[in-house]
Amino acid sequence: MKRTLLTLLMAGPLVLAQGGDDDGPGRGVARLSLMNGDVSVRRGDSGDWVAAAINAPLMVEDRVLTGGGSRSEVQFDYFHRLRLAEDSEVRLSELEYRKYQIQIARGTVTLSALKGGDAQIELSTPGAAVRPLAHGQYRVTVRTDGAVEITVRKGEAEVFTPSGSEKLKPGKTMVVRLTGEGSQF
Repeated sequence: MKRTLLTLLMAGPLVLAQGGDDDGPGRGVARLSLMNGDVSVRRGDSGDWVAAAINAPLMVEDRVLTGGGSRSEVQFDYFHRLRLAEDSEVRLSELEYRKYQIQIARGTVTLSALKGGDAQIELSTPGAAVRPLAHGQYRVTVRTDGAVEITVRKGEAEVFTPSGSEKLKPGKTMVVRLTGEGSQF
């Protein structure tokens, strides 16, 4: 009896320590790390719009919406954050361990990818998909006319459109316009 109790007491802390890895495989959760102004979240599981709250968990299919003059930041892990400017809307379409896909419906977002992070990230828009190839800062705007403006401030990204793909170097901006024959950039 004493031996069993001693074994359980010794093994207990090991089991608890293994369960504390929040960034491990199967995580599937991001969080709203910053917000200023009118920010709402539409829950993917229920479709309900709720007022956003700092540190609120965000799941796959959730949407984040910022109002006029408002801002917010979604944190995926220690290395990756997405800032939403005013009048922006994004949908978190994939949240897996080191694999994130964000659909930008409208507005401007800036992705910050810090050195040391190795996640695969895709920023999808109606006219293009942007995949960062290195740590850096990437700004994507879905304009009201439907055009998509992509700026690589630091790093390098690959931009995919129905017409093809192209790499975008630091300090460069690309505008993708949807036309009757596809997209132009």
